[in-house]
Amino acid sequence: MSLFNKNLKDITISDLQRLIEDEIIESKQIEYKSQLPGKKQSDKQKFLADISSFANASGGDIIYGIKEDRDKGTPDKIIGLELENVDQESLRLHNLIRDGIEPNIPSSQIDINIIEIKDSNSVIIIRIKKSWLGPHRVILGGWNQFYSRNTNGKYPLDVQELKSAFILSETLGEKIKQFKQKRISDIYANELPLPFYPSPKICLHLIPFSAFQTGSSYEFEISLYDIQPIGYVKFDHRYNIDGLLTFSRFPNKDRSFSYVQLYRNGIIEAVNSELLYSGKGSSFLRANDIERELIKVLPNYLNVYRKLNVGPPILLFLTLIDVKGYIIPTNQARRDIYPIDRDIVQIPELIIEEFEYDASSLLKPVFDALWNACGYKNSWSYDENGIYRR
Repeated sequence: MSLFNKNLKDITISDLQRLIEDEIIESKQIEYKSQLPGKKQSDKQKFLADISSFANASGGDIIYGIKEDRDKGTPDKIIGLELENVDQESLRLHNLIRDGIEPNIPSSQIDINIIEIKDSNSVIIIRIKKSWLGPHRVILGGWNQFYSRNTNGKYPLDVQELKSAFILSETLGEKIKQFKQKRISDIYANELPLPFYPSPKICLHLIPFSAFQTGSSYEFEISLYDIQPIGYVKFDHRYNIDGLLTFSRFPNKDRSFSYVQLYRNGIIEAVNSELLYSGKGSSFLRANDIERELIKVLPNYLNVYRKLNVGPPILLFLTLIDVKGYIIPTNQARRDIYPIDRDIVQIPELIIEEFEYDASSLLKPVFDALWNACGYKNSWSYDENGIYRR
């Protein structure tokens, strides 16, 4: 029996009782504790060592309020925790994790479930997902310790393992960079998954850090409207060798102007050529429309990751392709309008660390950079307080 394959909020006292009945031993993904960490610095450091070890390994659950048979490593009895203020205790643990581990583990990677049992006692389960921002170290009280886990529990990383962890992190970054550059090159050459208009394009990539994990592949039990093309009116869909494809076409036309490719490893690629205008001697970035459409579709795309159980961090890349000479037109006469000076504009990446956010606020740095490319200080779609106002 594995609790880690079950939604944390769905775990009940019956599930905990089954752990005892089935004598589920402590392992790489589960650990039992009779008490929460105390206020001593040593207690806090041990707690943070446990948390970071799960994040640096493959994730797992720590269950507080279960007495362990130390000889066997199996759960012996549900004893519960006497807590005066459950919410306050939960906040204390979150704050301890935030302040005592470096680099920070995104809060979306850590969840806490409190199960009430008899006599007003509670069992607390802390679920830690594998982190792709590590390796993480414990820094509380001047510590500088890295931990991971194996079947026997947590252990400190030695020099060679630590070196391997950093190399793995660097390799991941290089894989993401290579994938993105290859796709931009193909899109620039109009080598696309379907017939497309050979015109300038705007391209959005969402790349989960977990996409390049060995064996990363998903079955797409999702709503097609979660991967609707940018600027769509109506759209079709089909499966292809890379995964699932949605696309929009003008009536009675055989070419597409917008598509979304959902790759089997969870990467989302959205391309649109209709938001860029070129004609009668002028080439315009329809910046307001681009901003509006991205604000509209981004929550849908991230909802795909919720359904696939793919957690942050997720890298967002926005790229403009074949746009040299384009400008952002405004309703004010300006002499300091500067055309884009290159064919391919790669907006600095954005790291999405949480799913709970306001899309317009999250995307503001991306939109500011988009306007920077045309000589503006920032996006005109935001007021002086940074509030999106179109």
